[in-house]
Formats: sequence, structure tokens, C-alpha cells
Amino acid sequence: MKGLSFQKGVMFFGKHYISICICHSDLQRVYVLDNTKINLGKITWILLRSLPAGYQAGLFLLILLLAVRAAGGISLGAWETAGLPFYTVLLIFFGSHFMFPGEWRKFHGAEHKVFSYKGLKTVQNVNEIKKASITNRYCSTNIVVLYFAGFIIFTGLLWIPAGLSSAAAVSAWLNSILAFAGGVWLRGNSRKPLRRWVLRISYWTQKHIACAEPSEKHLTAAVQAYQLLQKKERGYYGNY
Repeated sequence: MKGLSFQKGVMFFGKHYISICICHSDLQRVYVLDNTKINLGKITWILLRSLPAGYQAGLFLLILLLAVRAAGGISLGAWETAGLPFYTVLLIFFGSHFMFPGEWRKFHGAEHKVFSYKGLKTVQNVNEIKKASITNRYCSTNIVVLYFAGFIIFTGLLWIPAGLSSAAAVSAWLNSILAFAGGVWLRGNSRKPLRRWVLRISYWTQKHIACAEPSEKHLTAAVQAYQLLQKKERGYYGNY
């Protein structure tokens, strides 16, 4: 099972179904979708609609710039002249993980606590779930931490022979691949010194930047979505 938080709720993904809990003021809507490509598109639309207006405007501008660039309307040189190297898109993409709006961070924290709690994950146990760890070993924050760590390291190594601009460009693109490979590597034995070091940074980032302490509303939403997926995937309520 995998989880995904967003500005207005939490989703959980199983082999066959996707459960969603969306919060509107004091109302919560919980439902389930088949895990299909079409519904993944619907989920993307839900995520985009949930973003605050400022985030939507910034995302729209970024997509517009990329579309114009892809159509040949903006040359790579023009990006450079404007002080916006094309690889900046990658830095913004990975860096957006550190810019979650407040509610998103709380739903993210609730998602993690549901995974961390070892008891029966029910609404009745929300107060106990709230005490669970807010960090998660398999969070996508791992990939973001690996990306920026690699970006700094490779840029530093290539700076003298290639120059800062070229070093940063190569590092930005190269680490967009290496970070995902590193995410797979990080699932191995956590007692290994290097993995333990990376996980410590990721846990700190999750606790202080990517997540925030959830309220009862956020935890209830996460638990309801979790339990609904359990019901659909396994036919009964319980821990996954």
C-alpha cells in the first residue's frame, strides 16, 4: 500500500483500488476508485484543483513556459539570457517538496502517522495514532534529499573542470535519474552507515519541513481512507 497526501485530503493506493478522503470545511467525503490509468488522470486533476490559487498560477506559468519552449518559441539561449537556465525546471520540480502549503503538510503528517501506528487503525484510535512517528522510511522525501545532495556534490566536483553553469546543468539532469535509483537503493539494510546517514537527513526534513503535526480532522481523514481501501482490497477492516 502507498499513500499520497494533498492540500485537501489523503489517498491510499492498493493493487486494485484507490481510496480518497477529501475534506471541505467540516465535511469529509470518502470514496474509492478502481486503480486504472483513467482514474490516475482524475486524481491528478483533484490534486491540481486542491492547490491554493498562488500555487496554481505558478504551476500554470511553468507549464506555459515549457510548452512555448517545446514549440520552439523560446530558445535555450533566451532562457539563459533571462537568468533562468532550463534545468531550473528540475530544481523547481524537486524543490516543490519543500514548499507544501500548511494543510498539505498536516495531511502528509497524518498519512505518515497512520503508516507508523502498529495498532488497529480506526477512528476510535485517533488519539493513539496521533502519538505515532511522523516520519516514514519510504517517503518520497528520500528521493528529494538524494537529489539535492547529489546536485551539490556533483556540481562541486565538476565546477573547476567545466565551469559553474555547465557543472550545475549536468548535475541537475544527471541526478534526476540517480535520485530515483538511489531511492530504490535506500530500501536496503538501514544499518549500513551511508543509508543511515541519508535516512537521518530525510527524517529531519520530513519532521521539520515536509510534514506538520496533524489535527483530529487530518488524522480522521487519513484513517477513513486507509480503512476504506482495506475493506475493498481485503474484504474486511484491519491493518494492511
